[in-house]
Amino acid sequence: MARLLVCLCKDDEKVSEAAQSFKSQVEYSYFGARLTGIKGLLRMVKVDVIIVTAHGNEDEMGNESSGFIDIDPKTFAKLLTECNFTGTIYLDICDGYLFGQNLKQHLKCAGIYGAEGSTDMKIDISTHKRC
Repeated sequence: MARLLVCLCKDDEKVSEAAQSFKSQVEYSYFGARLTGIKGLLRMVKVDVIIVTAHGNEDEMGNESSGFIDIDPKTFAKLLTECNFTGTIYLDICDGYLFGQNLKQHLKCAGIYGAEGSTDMKIDISTHKRC
């Protein structure tokens, strides 16, 4: 089972440091702000699990400040659908559970799990709740 860590936050060192610490636990990682980068990686390698870390709320995920990286559930679902992703997603973002509830309206996959409420910036998918 191959896992991909996606860090969609470029303006908060705590998020980036947590992702760097977690990187050794996955086979692939992407640190960036471009959806085309994620799409390219997903087209090159087969992954069963995607773990996303970023700032977030029920409507978007990305940077702490708005503007540069703001990905809504519908856009993220479209990206994953275009890449034929049907695996499991863990949303290690604040309100990841609520974002996941919105995401599952647009995406068919094995499962979506999200953090409830605020996160402590330490990636711990064992605490995530199925959306």
